[in-house]
This record gives sequence, C-alpha cells and structure tokens, in this order.
Amino acid sequence: RTSDVAVSVEVSIIVPTEPHLDRLLRCLEAVHEHTEGDYELIVIDNGSMSRGSTWAMNRGLRAAEAPVLVLVQDDAIVSPGWLPPLIDALEQGHWAASATDPEGANWELNPWCCAFSRAGYERLGGYDERYIHWLQDCELMERIPRLGGTFQRVETSLVRHVRGDQPTDLEALAVLRGW
Repeated sequence: RTSDVAVSVEVSIIVPTEPHLDRLLRCLEAVHEHTEGDYELIVIDNGSMSRGSTWAMNRGLRAAEAPVLVLVQDDAIVSPGWLPPLIDALEQGHWAASATDPEGANWELNPWCCAFSRAGYERLGGYDERYIHWLQDCELMERIPRLGGTFQRVETSLVRHVRGDQPTDLEALAVLRGW
C-alpha cells in the first residue's frame, strides 16, 4: 500500500510475486492500463520457499479491504475489459470466478486470475496452506461445492497466463486425490 488514508473501494487486486521484477512490472502495467475505476492494489512477496505461494495469497487476500477480492498472479497479463465480467459472475451469487486464457490451457478455476466475493472467501477460510506451491486451486474447486457455493470460469474475462508451468490436469488430480 502506498498510503494509510482510508479509501472506500469496491475491488481489491492482490498480486503475489516472486523475485522476478520484469514479470511483476509487466503484470502491474497491464492492470493499470486495463482496469477502470478505483481499486486497492496489494503486491505481496511470496516470501520464503518454506511458506510458499499459498501463504502469500492468503496473506494478501486477508489484508484486502474491498467486498470483491481479485487474485492476479504476477505472470498474468490482463486484457481490456477483464474485470467487469468477473464482478458480474460474483454478483450472480458465485463465490469465485476466474478469467479465461485466450491462448492457453484453461482449468475450471484458473489460478492465475481468480475473483472472490468477500463472503465466499470468508466462508472458505482461504486457500489450504498444506498446498505450498501447487494445486491449491484444485483443492478449492472441490471444497467450494462441498460448502454450498459455486464458481464459474468466465469466458469474457481474458487474462493471458505467460509462464505456463502449472502441472497438467491429470497430475493435479493425481496429487490431490493421493494417487
């Protein structure tokens, strides 16, 4: 945060980052260029490898103050008009909504850009930090319906994932289910 002045915003954008300044700057430039209206921006260091990215994501989401929480990984590039469709999905009652990568593989709940209603995130209690670096989104996809919520991948919210080193769906499922 750049200021201690309280400002009422509807959206908090949380960007967990690794020590890759060029990637972070590219992500932040796209967010600045393609996000309309006021928003809170939280950039959070992933911290030590022992705590991992899941810890950083939860830390940033817990620090956020807006009713809409949007997690954008530092290796994601948002496009014009990316945010309103995610907010629309949350306003329809979904606990979570994720963007679609127009150039890559898409999961049901893409981890590189995922929005939560505050109520949905609080009901979930955050990401499961036992998944230090990977598969926390897969676990979340299984937990949301068990707790009575829904999620949606939004085809009209386009966010390109430039790193692409996530495990395959089959690898993710195997680890999640202990195969």
